[in-house]
Amino acid sequence: MAAIKIDMKRVRDANDHLPSMLSVLSEQRMYIQMRRRGIPPEIQGRRHIGERLNDILRELDRAEQQLKEIYSETENAVIQYTKMEAKLTAIAERLQ
Repeated sequence: MAAIKIDMKRVRDANDHLPSMLSVLSEQRMYIQMRRRGIPPEIQGRRHIGERLNDILRELDRAEQQLKEIYSETENAVIQYTKMEAKLTAIAERLQ
């Protein structure tokens, strides 16, 4: 059986980039909201533009929530993995 090697630095680095992605996503959501408010209702009604913009905003909200969950779960996994690795290393050293 092949050993599984997890590069925790790379996992942490990747996870550390998520907050900046969330920030960009949030900025885009606010931009769309601003632009939507600037479109007259009669134009929003044409071709369901208002509904489509609302759908986009809901999708952005959903994506933002999922990214927050990924960030949190990954952070927790990193902490647990690091603790377990330290514990197993200590046990292995005592057995030698």
